[in-house]
Amino acid sequence: LYNLNDPDNPLEIGFEERYGKIITHRWFGDGFIMVGFAEGYFVVISTNMSEIGIEVFSGRFHARALYDIAYSSSLKMTAISGDAGIKLI
Repeated sequence: LYNLNDPDNPLEIGFEERYGKIITHRWFGDGFIMVGFAEGYFVVISTNMSEIGIEVFSGRFHARALYDIAYSSSLKMTAISGDAGIKLI
């Protein structure tokens, strides 16, 4: 993460290897990032300084692959597409 107000101190966030390669990500809410991984995992992390990098939510929603994610702020729901179709969470 790169903070424009503190450019000399970027933060690197790591994830578990079993999640696989990052396929996609979306910023949402007040400092949250949702991340979709090749192995079917979906993770939400916080970027708020008091809880930086903490996994707020995670799960494996597709057995073989995750292709993309979409977030609806009006519905407060996420659609996750993968090998088993589309799942709403």
